[in-house]
Amino acid sequence: MPGEADGPCHFGHGAGLFSNCLADLLLNPHLLSEPGLGARHGFPMLFAQVFQHGGTRFYLVIHTALQGFGVPPSSGFRGYPKKMAVVCNNADSGGVMPSLIMASSALSLDYEVLVFFSPFGAQVLVKGELEKLRGQKGMPDPVKLYNDIRELGGRIILCELAFEAKDIKREDVREGVEIMKAPSFLMAAEGAAMTLTF
Repeated sequence: MPGEADGPCHFGHGAGLFSNCLADLLLNPHLLSEPGLGARHGFPMLFAQVFQHGGTRFYLVIHTALQGFGVPPSSGFRGYPKKMAVVCNNADSGGVMPSLIMASSALSLDYEVLVFFSPFGAQVLVKGELEKLRGQKGMPDPVKLYNDIRELGGRIILCELAFEAKDIKREDVREGVEIMKAPSFLMAAEGAAMTLTF
């Protein structure tokens, strides 16, 4: 339960400017159901949800309309565009499939989506590698998900470091993949209402 101190806490979003508000959540879990939580710390709109898995509590914090703090209001409220960034750190199905599923799902809800593959997840973007993840029971076709993301306007981005770190050649990368350095991705993802890492 949210009020039980039975394991470490992981925040999906909200470091830095939101540390005071997040500390409030940890010390006072009952505030999760309090609409005015964000206002108490100067944030007009702040939504929090807690998830429990085994002995670990996961907090998802979504913030919007942060005037005066230099944070772009991109959560989709008040007419602003919605943006989500997904970071894939693994080339196995446990990292790739949720990255593609969440990205395609967000695009179907009219989010702007960026999917960033770090060097540790880069191998799956080599031609022919994604096909190896097909045929998993109960899971969608990863190649179709990849193509759907592209067709719906999502951006598939590979970290430039992967070429040297993983001995990948540019000509071997799948069609439609953008190559970026980490700072460029961070700039492109600025203002994302949600950031997911797998």
